[in-house]
Amino acid sequence: MLVGWSCSCEPAAVCLEAADCSAAQICLEGLCLTACNHDCDCASGHSCGPIGACIPGDRRCEGGAPPVCGGADLASDPANCGSCGRRCAYPNAIGQCGASQCSMNRCRPGFFDIDQRANNGCEYACIVDIEGADERCDGRDNNCDGQIDEGLELSWYRDQDRDGFGNGDIVVVACLRPEGFVSSAGDCDDQDPHRYPGRIEICDNKHHDCDEAIDEDALRPYYIDADGDGHGDPARATVRCA
Repeated sequence: MLVGWSCSCEPAAVCLEAADCSAAQICLEGLCLTACNHDCDCASGHSCGPIGACIPGDRRCEGGAPPVCGGADLASDPANCGSCGRRCAYPNAIGQCGASQCSMNRCRPGFFDIDQRANNGCEYACIVDIEGADERCDGRDNNCDGQIDEGLELSWYRDQDRDGFGNGDIVVVACLRPEGFVSSAGDCDDQDPHRYPGRIEICDNKHHDCDEAIDEDALRPYYIDADGDGHGDPARATVRCA
């Protein structure tokens, strides 16, 4: 319902048609009201209403013209930054406006700016672990830095013969041990479970402990016993595999 007052704060004239009002007025709902396109067409204390007539309200007029962007501060308004309608919008982030220039203020909850590129906003979706932000060996990005299990990786070596030592040429770097891999390398024959570092040599003319020597743990000195008394000559010895 329109208030029955004119822009001059005098009671508005009653009308039945436009001819009952002055040239600058229109007849709306039986009252003569001042026609307007914007607030500057209205007197002080009146604004241009949605029906194109001046009604009581806050008048917004600067220098005889309507304020730009409804009076927005183009230097700091993130919805009108530098120009009317220019929004400081970034994917999954909150934008800000300073000195008429847009920049990214902060990420929305659950998102992180890993690549430090403003054009794609906060591109990384991640939930910080409620048990703590320290990275743990669990195949997850606990601290939401874009890396998984960083700083916790170990070297694992393929152990095809299951003797506890792996092939140093087949290695996987991971936090959790992959199936079929072990933490110790140095197997000189990953096809033979009886050959691995540290294995005790036996007398079979084969290389078992991967140290390039054969039967060294089974070698014993023997002394020539020329007189058959069970005691040999220490100066005449030979080394054989026992």
